[in-house]
Formats: sequence, C-alpha cells, structure tokens
Amino acid sequence: MRQGRPYDERGYVALMAVLIVGAAATAIGLTLLTTAMDQGRAALVTQQSAQARDLADACGEGLYSKFIPVLVLPAPTHFLKAKEAAIIQ
Repeated sequence: MRQGRPYDERGYVALMAVLIVGAAATAIGLTLLTTAMDQGRAALVTQQSAQARDLADACGEGLYSKFIPVLVLPAPTHFLKAKEAAIIQ
C-alpha cells in the first residue's frame, strides 16, 4: 500500500470514466428521444393537414353541387320557342 493516500487512484479514475460515459450516453439518448418526438409530431401535423384539406375539398364540392343549379338558371321556354320559330321560318 502507498503511504499518505487513503484511496486507490485507479478506482477513482474508473468511477470518473463511468460517470462521464454515462453522462454522454444520457445526452445522446435524450437527443435521439427528442428528435423522434419531433418527427412524430411533424408526421401527425402532416396527416392532420391532409385530412383537413380533404374535408375542405369535400365541403366545397358539396356546396358547389348544392348552389350551381340555383346559380345557373335554365333559359325560359318562351325564348326557346321563339328561336325555334325563327329557325323554321
């Protein structure tokens, strides 16, 4: 045993190495976890925006089919009869 040193330096160095490696591994793990969470959120937002777009398109098509017959009025029949009479004469 060495005189004047109550602890073993090799054990201290090993402990510090384990702590440093553990801290680095924890930092890397947290970085990967947050990156995965961000990608998951981005995928969810993309899916929700596509769904919202599809719903908006469907709503627009429904309104279009509902109001187009009202906006495009059929021609009065007396004008058609007058046109047919002019063509026959």
